[in-house]
Amino acid sequence: MKYIGLFENFSNARLTREQEEWLDDAVIGEWSLSLTGKVNVDGEVSFSGRIREIPVSFGIVKGDFDCSFCQELKTLRGAPYIVEGAFLCISCTSLTSLEGAPTTVRKNFSCRDCFKLESLKGSPSEVGGYFDCRSCNQLVDLEGAPRRVGMGFSCSYCKSLTSLKGIPRIIEGNLSFNNCPKLKSLSDLKTEVKGWIKGEDCLGLPSGEKMLASDSDLMKTWLKSGLDVEAFLHQKRGSIRGREFGF
Repeated sequence: MKYIGLFENFSNARLTREQEEWLDDAVIGEWSLSLTGKVNVDGEVSFSGRIREIPVSFGIVKGDFDCSFCQELKTLRGAPYIVEGAFLCISCTSLTSLEGAPTTVRKNFSCRDCFKLESLKGSPSEVGGYFDCRSCNQLVDLEGAPRRVGMGFSCSYCKSLTSLKGIPRIIEGNLSFNNCPKLKSLSDLKTEVKGWIKGEDCLGLPSGEKMLASDSDLMKTWLKSGLDVEAFLHQKRGSIRGREFGF
């Protein structure tokens, strides 16, 4: 919670007393003000409460950045552009967009339980750890999600999700899209997944695709086949647990 006075701070960049006091409360470590007016943090940032916007503009944060449970937060403008730890905006229930989110997150990214979030646009292009957008009930697709995640990806319990369009191209860990009752097709799932895959209770899927979604090994076989869903299911018809698909 210490402020470092660097030479570059003698520019026109200034913070108000209220901003400095807020930083002293929110920062675990040391913060400094750059020539461009960005606040860099050697440590972590954690805050909550009744704020509608981030009071300062951050640059690089070397630890975690956690603004979870800021239920009146309307925008991520001011968030750091690089977070060396995790970025967490869990249960920011007034947030409708991820615009302003970091461009780089080395560890996990979670916007879970942001019930009004309408899009994943603004997400980092890559996340080093796990990407979690569970229970974002306004999402209809995954456009804007990272291209690659270094661990797992979950969009489970997204009640309005109708398409997996935009899902990361590479998922180094597990993939889960359980309990997405309006999901209509797996045709946009063109992803390299290193771990297991779970897509249970997706009631809007055709019967054959439901079977794929509930069987991780079968799903991986399909993804590696290069076939579209219909061609793969026709090829496998009558050979998967002896069940028919009804087409």
